[in-house]
Amino acid sequence: MEKVKILETCAVCGKPRRVIANFLGNEREFKVLCDCEEKEKAEQERTEELIQRRHQAQYNRSVAFSDSRFKDYTFLHDDGLQPRLSQALRRFCDNFERYKNRGKGLFLWGSPASGKTFLAGCVLNELIDRGYKCLATSLPTILAQSFDTKEKENFLRRFVDYDLILIDDFGTERTTESALETIFAFFDMLNMHKKTLIVTSNLSVSTVFTEQYKDVRLGRIYSRLSECLFPIEVNGVSHRYKEAKDTYLSMKEELGL
Repeated sequence: MEKVKILETCAVCGKPRRVIANFLGNEREFKVLCDCEEKEKAEQERTEELIQRRHQAQYNRSVAFSDSRFKDYTFLHDDGLQPRLSQALRRFCDNFERYKNRGKGLFLWGSPASGKTFLAGCVLNELIDRGYKCLATSLPTILAQSFDTKEKENFLRRFVDYDLILIDDFGTERTTESALETIFAFFDMLNMHKKTLIVTSNLSVSTVFTEQYKDVRLGRIYSRLSECLFPIEVNGVSHRYKEAKDTYLSMKEELGL
């Protein structure tokens, strides 16, 4: 190996910055990165990557949520009244890659306004920040969109592209014959592709996770869900009632009543 002649060194780290070396039989001057410049370059690349990830997360969030309120459903805004549940959902996010590969998700059930949708939104926002593609939707929305298209199978296949899908307020959709067929086809397809779901519902766990169904048509759907979802009860205080009460007291004071 031929000797390299150092022309300039860094005043900080002492490593070469300009050298003369043989290249194809000719001596040429080269600019090389010292340790300081290598560190600066690495930091710049990390910053650019972080900016790119933030821009991607913003885009993914705009695709995920048609309801702007979801953007505020984050663990940062969690009131902490259900700490064990919040910690469990954080661990779900930490281990999401494993659950995603297995196609395993969550069934958040409980009384209305107990915080199910908020907590599900926290998970989606956290995973979006980590680079995953998520979608928040509902069966009434899916049914309405599917009836507007002639190629229903191709429409349903669009959902396979997501890493996590939130089905909010399960159990409030229509139960006509055609609607139930579409719903079964939707969950069957997702189950076949091992897609991860979070489903929120006012239905009790005993209604969905059972071996004996009163309605065979619903039973086929419930059976698909019980194969891939882990049930968690959400029994927090009514957030809607609290917000309504706070609004009432605030307006009462403003109006002097």
